[in-house]
Amino acid sequence: MSKVIYVPLDERNCNLKMPVKIGSAVGLEVVTPDADLVGQYNTRGDADAVWEWLFENAKGCKYAVLSLDMLVYGGLVRSRRHHTGLEECYSRLDRIKKLREENPGMEIFVFMLIMRTSNANSSSEEPEYWAKFGKRIWSLSYLTDKKRRAGLDKAETKKLKILKGVVPSKFLDDYNGRRKTNLSVNLRALELLSNGIIDELVIPKDDNSEYGDSTKDNEVILSEAVRLGVCDKVMIYPGTDEVGSVLTARIINRIGNTKPRVFVNYSSTAGPAIIAKYEDRPINESLKCQILSAGCIMVESSEDADIILMANTPGIKMLEASEQAEFNHGYSNFRNLREFTERLKFYIQKGKRCAVADIAYCNGSDNELVRLLISENLIDKIVAYGGWNTTANTTGVVISQAVAAHSVNIGTARENDILFDMLLYKVIEDWAYQANVMNDVIDALEERGVADCYALGDSADAVAAEIHGKLNEFIGERLQNVCNVNVKALWLPWGRTFDIDFDMVRE
Repeated sequence: MSKVIYVPLDERNCNLKMPVKIGSAVGLEVVTPDADLVGQYNTRGDADAVWEWLFENAKGCKYAVLSLDMLVYGGLVRSRRHHTGLEECYSRLDRIKKLREENPGMEIFVFMLIMRTSNANSSSEEPEYWAKFGKRIWSLSYLTDKKRRAGLDKAETKKLKILKGVVPSKFLDDYNGRRKTNLSVNLRALELLSNGIIDELVIPKDDNSEYGDSTKDNEVILSEAVRLGVCDKVMIYPGTDEVGSVLTARIINRIGNTKPRVFVNYSSTAGPAIIAKYEDRPINESLKCQILSAGCIMVESSEDADIILMANTPGIKMLEASEQAEFNHGYSNFRNLREFTERLKFYIQKGKRCAVADIAYCNGSDNELVRLLISENLIDKIVAYGGWNTTANTTGVVISQAVAAHSVNIGTARENDILFDMLLYKVIEDWAYQANVMNDVIDALEERGVADCYALGDSADAVAAEIHGKLNEFIGERLQNVCNVNVKALWLPWGRTFDIDFDMVRE
């Protein structure tokens, strides 16, 4: 099997470890830099050192999957905070020409984000002024773009006028200057693609919406791609933390000369047309991009499918997983989870390879769906499960794991130890933790006066120990009839409650 050299977006499990595991499941060696080279949260990765590592380890690798945000800025968070000059950015990016010269037979797949505009008053991943002005900058971005493309009503016009006088110009200058630099680097990457230095390019849209600066940048990039004639080699779509896994899946299909056929089944009639939170297009359009990017093709019949992707969607509008305890007609009356589960069972009984993308809510699983999957003994009869963060994050990783299952010709994750561990990991992380334990921990911390769960500081280790105990208790009560599994060690990679990483053991 060929070898892949991989530069991740950052050090988190979803970016650094997940693609390696997907490769390992099919016998593909994915070579990565040490975690200390790529930084940690607010400590930026050493872009120059990562380049050195890349040149030293690229020989003998047939494929490369490279995060240009790491190689140019030092990682995801640094791409939103850096003050690197454009010429220095270009200088780092252009080193890929040397990589091509030294490895002429290598296929180079790269990805580079369109910078997000976060809709939150939080500076945990943004410049310091975002703590006070984040939502206002987002609204200013959204309304300015909406005015350009669709027009504003009187209330929106008034709000836009007020916003222009509220956000200090020095902060807008910093934000707009960085966005201009990052867009210029995106366009430079397109030039490298058109010149054959890069083989394929993915430009994910980090947390975005229907209107805003990200959408405007998207237009500029797409127009340039059309001018350069590279639209068949570049993909622009919502996503971020799943891209390393998706491109690994693409390589798996490239090596096997396969194009798995994917049929998508939705839990709601309106599901395909709903625009997911933090994304700019209907769910079905986003899914088309993920399926194509992974080297697969969407088909219209379950009979023709190699993979059946069961997409659990909202009925009308997407909510956060933390809101699901309250009754909502859109979720109860405009979709049918019982029928969805029965159809999954039907496909499994027919011998179909099924994966579940639990995208009904953002940032956590659908408790009712997981309850049904467990009670109907279906969890260990699928090849992949996910229900984390954004729709694109979930669907990309689920599809990638399903591609691995297709590559080794298995019908359930239990048939492959690595894929079964990945499935259990996602059930624990996305359902047990994100949709349940995390909310209890946050409530307890707020009662103790912890003001910011995104900046735990010296208390991070103690909070991790608390999460560890609560998580194993939850697993013991809810999951042991599926598999005897528990979390052996747990830590908070970014010192906040939103992300966990852990080691688990199963018997």
